[in-house]
Amino acid sequence: MTPALPSRLIVADIGATNGRFAIATRQPDHSTTLSQMSNIPCASVNSLEALLERYIDELAGEVPMYVCLAIAGPNNGRSGHITNLDWIADASALEQRFGLKGVSFANDFAALACMAPRLPESSLVTIKHGTAVAGAAVSVIGPGTGLGVSIVVPTADDFITVSTEGGHQSFAPVTDREKALRDYLQPGLGHVSIETVLCGRGLARINDFLVATSGNGMRGLDPAEVSSAAIAGTDETCAEAVRLFLQILASAAGDFALVHGALGGVFIGGGILPRLKPMLSESAFSERFCAKGPMQSYLEQIPVYMINADHVAMHGAANLYRGAI
Repeated sequence: MTPALPSRLIVADIGATNGRFAIATRQPDHSTTLSQMSNIPCASVNSLEALLERYIDELAGEVPMYVCLAIAGPNNGRSGHITNLDWIADASALEQRFGLKGVSFANDFAALACMAPRLPESSLVTIKHGTAVAGAAVSVIGPGTGLGVSIVVPTADDFITVSTEGGHQSFAPVTDREKALRDYLQPGLGHVSIETVLCGRGLARINDFLVATSGNGMRGLDPAEVSSAAIAGTDETCAEAVRLFLQILASAAGDFALVHGALGGVFIGGGILPRLKPMLSESAFSERFCAKGPMQSYLEQIPVYMINADHVAMHGAANLYRGAI
């Protein structure tokens, strides 16, 4: 028999850069509210245990005895690791260290994905129009510190969320310039995954590639500098880097839609795309998304949305907490 779900629990969305924490309280209508939110830089500690300890030390009032941490890496709910930090996630160790009754883990993009079909229209921006098929699978992807990929499959009364490591599949160039980008990156990286280019550091890598091949612009810019210069129109190489990034994102989104059978739509989250929104119209996103030969008409019917809401993965962590510890 599955235990009743707790009414209060610590939730978190933990990537390679930040750990975002909150207390989630379940409401009678099964929604959750978040309180005592805190953003802790991962670089300020050296382990997942230390990160959770920092948050618990900050809390006012009674500390909830249940925890669900949405982490950027593979896990089985009780153990795993955060890929880009090489941190171990061990639920039993955290329970013992902090005297908790139940700790579970979820993939960070599974947490985001399970909320995507539930988001109101006000939390979505349409990137590509289409007609979603009721009851069909949904793809959720998101470039941030890495590239998250999840699938959501509706059931009779809910959704099943499947986390994947799709961001680590090989980068598949479409144009000669993208092939040159792959060849530029391969000596230093070995395996050039789609995450290699579709993440914050990936945008900086694309800019460095364009500077190296054109002789124009500045190398060594960080992602925020590239995006800011592109949006402000002060550096054409940065602007071209953003356009190329968005074109590769569109092509990858179309690939994931085909692999997942995502006739229910594609949702794009993560922290990068909202900052690049002003340049979406310059990227020919819809054309690249649909450019899959005989599958063009299949993809033309699929809508694509940008998630434009805060703390979605923390709400998702509360939703994914499984009580059966």
